[in-house]
Amino acid sequence: MMRLFDFLKLHQKWLLAIFSLIVVPLVVYTYLSYAKMADMAKKQTIQLAEKTTGRTASELGFLTASSINALDILSLDRNMNEMLSQNPDEHPIPLQLRDYANIVNFANTLERNKDFYRVRLYVRDDFVYANDHVNLFGLSQALSEQWGEDLTRSGQNAHWFIPQEDENPDGTPPLVSVARKMLNLDNFTRTNGVIRIDILQSTLTDKLTDTKITDGALVYLQNAQGQIIARSDPELGPEGLPAAKEWLSLPANEWNTRRIGNTSVMLSHRAVEGSDWSLVTVVPVKEVLAGITALRNQLIAILLSIVLFAYFLAYLASKAGTKKIKHLIKRMKKVQSGDLNVIISRYGKDELGELVENFNYMIVKLTGLMNEHVQLGIALRSADLRTLQSQINPHFLYNSLDLINCTAIEHQVPDITKMVRALTKYYKIGLSKGMNIVSLESELEHAKAYVQIMNMRYADAVEFNIDIDTSLLCCRIPKITLQPLVENAILHGILEKENKRGTIRLTGRRDHAAIRLFLEDDGIGIPANKLGTLFSHNAHDLQQAESGIGIQNTHDRLRLAYGEAFGLSLKSEPGRGTIVEIRFPGDSGFEDK
Repeated sequence: MMRLFDFLKLHQKWLLAIFSLIVVPLVVYTYLSYAKMADMAKKQTIQLAEKTTGRTASELGFLTASSINALDILSLDRNMNEMLSQNPDEHPIPLQLRDYANIVNFANTLERNKDFYRVRLYVRDDFVYANDHVNLFGLSQALSEQWGEDLTRSGQNAHWFIPQEDENPDGTPPLVSVARKMLNLDNFTRTNGVIRIDILQSTLTDKLTDTKITDGALVYLQNAQGQIIARSDPELGPEGLPAAKEWLSLPANEWNTRRIGNTSVMLSHRAVEGSDWSLVTVVPVKEVLAGITALRNQLIAILLSIVLFAYFLAYLASKAGTKKIKHLIKRMKKVQSGDLNVIISRYGKDELGELVENFNYMIVKLTGLMNEHVQLGIALRSADLRTLQSQINPHFLYNSLDLINCTAIEHQVPDITKMVRALTKYYKIGLSKGMNIVSLESELEHAKAYVQIMNMRYADAVEFNIDIDTSLLCCRIPKITLQPLVENAILHGILEKENKRGTIRLTGRRDHAAIRLFLEDDGIGIPANKLGTLFSHNAHDLQQAESGIGIQNTHDRLRLAYGEAFGLSLKSEPGRGTIVEIRFPGDSGFEDK
């Protein structure tokens, strides 16, 4: 993962960082908030549903209890029992009509209950009032219908059922009924008839509708046989009703979440006292969470707005940052191609600004170093030119010197012979057969030859002492390094004294990987104001001796050959002399070119 991160562009890394620091926490916060609020909404919905379903179950229990109580009143009423226990063949018609009036009056009294739609009595068919088809019906009709058979077979005191459609005449609304047998109070083996109370299904529907806590909630009554007694939305038909197995296995009076088809619902059921009914409540979870879902969508919209805004800011910031970096990279590529005219004029005070500032400083230093090296190269080429100019054709020079030497011997002039031999040695070592690198021993011989010549000229004015360990004589050094320094010590140091006499002392030692030579004279010294200008290319005083290469050229040659750690350094005290230190590698890798 980290290696993949390394291949990303800088602005991509910034965008990824913004996404990680802003978007991810917001997404996590939104998800956790939604989960917490959804849980709270479910708990509040359950509390509300528990309250409403509990109230409805109580109302339905009161309705079933009052219905059964009415059945008991009719069944156990002594007058009603005596009237229905009469033998129709032996009971006069006028008395039967009187009983009919009393029975209808009794039924009408019960029907005053607002929850009762009709009270029916099924009596023996022999009574003259057995078939008014309002409150009184023949017992054979009850026994011939399905609910009558179920009542007889069940043996229950009260039997709840839904009348079949063919039992109700046209215009009769859907009903829910409860019936019980009327036993002869004097002989329980005999049945006087059947009592039935009809309740409008709409009465139950209204109570169930009042139980709904959401528009999409469904509340219904279902009996033990799986029949739907009533439901809150009867016009919808059987759609949306969960199978009984969905809730029968669940504990009563508890709420559980189930998935029915593609819909997640909250489901609860409880028994209705006085019947075999179960009050089932189904609430779609999406409706419970409708408000929370709307809030979640608002949070998502806000989150997207924040993400877009953060992305826009990150894009601008990354563009602003990478623009400077790309500009800096272009300038660096120009440097690689050799163009140093790449100074960046405008930069800020941030980290990128510091980087640009350091880049400008590096370019300035690099330009200065290159200019310095160019000047050194020019000086070196000039010094080499002067060196070449001073190198006379060896054969011509040697032949001329031999001729002078022979002439001096012929005329018996030994001083001339001595001078010629010293001069021959000086030029022979100086030319070195065209080699640029010679041994330290050869350089010392070259310097001694020069001092010998100068002593012939100035009557032994210079004493030259050498104290160098013989182990250093094999070290290699650029030729004509010591002679210019000795020349400056004589011409501009010793010969400037009043007595024009002095001593030059050359010592040396190995310092780790470097060789350090010290050329010390007791001349007039160098004033402090001129000492600092000796290594300046603009300097003119003491820069170049008439007979060789000056201090500046020698210093530049050593630095170009071995690096800036090597070269010359001077210490001087006016009136007491000068010390020149020469530093060069003890094991030189400088090639002879």
